[in-house]
Amino acid sequence: TGADPLFQKNRIHDEPEIGVLVDTNGKGTFDQNEIFANYDHGVQVTSGATPSFRKNRIYNSAGTGFFVTAEGCADGEETKGVLENNEIFANNMAGVRIVNNADPQLNGNRIYRNTKAGIFVTADGRGNLVGNEIFGNVLAGLEISFGGNPVGTRNTIRDGA
Repeated sequence: TGADPLFQKNRIHDEPEIGVLVDTNGKGTFDQNEIFANYDHGVQVTSGATPSFRKNRIYNSAGTGFFVTAEGCADGEETKGVLENNEIFANNMAGVRIVNNADPQLNGNRIYRNTKAGIFVTADGRGNLVGNEIFGNVLAGLEISFGGNPVGTRNTIRDGA
């Protein structure tokens, strides 16, 4: 609870479930890591966690590249976090999935060649999307459903497959 680790320039791969799980009000700075080939999600952020992910490569996960949910939050808690200048690509589901009132900040990421949407916001997920380049995803660059309510500014969404 409340952990605040620093992870830089690591290779996190071939985990039987999730490559990186930030849970229960966890924080942390994850900078310039390679997170790939994990059985479920590359990264999962949940239960009031607020980590920062910068300049990472998150790819080839069997599930979503970066999954963020406020599930498990106590009243008044929010799951936020910052994704900035990451490359998120070639995941078997969405590149980024935001659900259950989670509200992350996505700035300047390249999100491409994912099997589903580049960014999927659903189930009352929110998110502030600024200056991201989203391209070459199979289903949609940005998919919004079931009460998803993101805010976007200066994003480029192009070249859906």
